[in-house]
Amino acid sequence: MKTETIKFQFPENYQDIIDNSSIVRDFDKFIEMANNGLLELTKKNSLSLSSSKLVNESIIRKIPMLMNRPLLKSYPNVLSLFILFSMSGLGEKEIKGKKKLLRVNPKMLEQWKQFTDIDKYFYLFSITFTNFSFEPINEGKDAFEISLIIQKLAKINKKWNPDKFESDYFF
Repeated sequence: MKTETIKFQFPENYQDIIDNSSIVRDFDKFIEMANNGLLELTKKNSLSLSSSKLVNESIIRKIPMLMNRPLLKSYPNVLSLFILFSMSGLGEKEIKGKKKLLRVNPKMLEQWKQFTDIDKYFYLFSITFTNFSFEPINEGKDAFEISLIIQKLAKINKKWNPDKFESDYFF
């Protein structure tokens, strides 16, 4: 069996592209806010709405909020930072009185500070593609109903006759 080698080719100016992207700077701002004890968690360990608003106003890629009662999902920019932070190993929970705060693991922070912006960019990229799940935001099955669709497809019998309508085969 012949194996094929995959080689990634980056544009000559990839360092400029990374330097001009906001993800690393926004993530660093998120880390700074968590390290300063500014980010509060809900009972279900999601980022609180007040913290989401605070992060949204502090980062480069802001989303103007015109809704009267936004949810965490209303800030996809902040939600993605929270998910990346949760999966990165940088985060810890701290209980202070009745509040649950998102904090930064000091040992992990020291490692993070040693990375270049290019290292940080590709670390965040790798987290996204190796660990992605809707679980950190408490979405589980309901997120796009992907798991339900996969379960239904798996149940389809190979001998299914397309001329015969059977409701079990349809969503």
